[in-house]
Amino acid sequence: MRTRILTIVTILFIGFLSISVSNNHESKHFRENRIEVEEWMTTPFNFIEEVLEIEDWMTKPFVTN
Repeated sequence: MRTRILTIVTILFIGFLSISVSNNHESKHFRENRIEVEEWMTTPFNFIEEVLEIEDWMTKPFVTN
């Protein structure tokens, strides 16, 4: 009887630990996905780029044999 209770308590303890570890991992993962916007990301470009010239070969699909 004592070993049965000890087995049940051990299983419940391992289940509790696995749930708490998985919740901690998810919150850490959520923190890693947080995007930090810096000032240089929001300022407009101050230079004029050259116009991209689209050539005929750029618009055709790739053909593989």
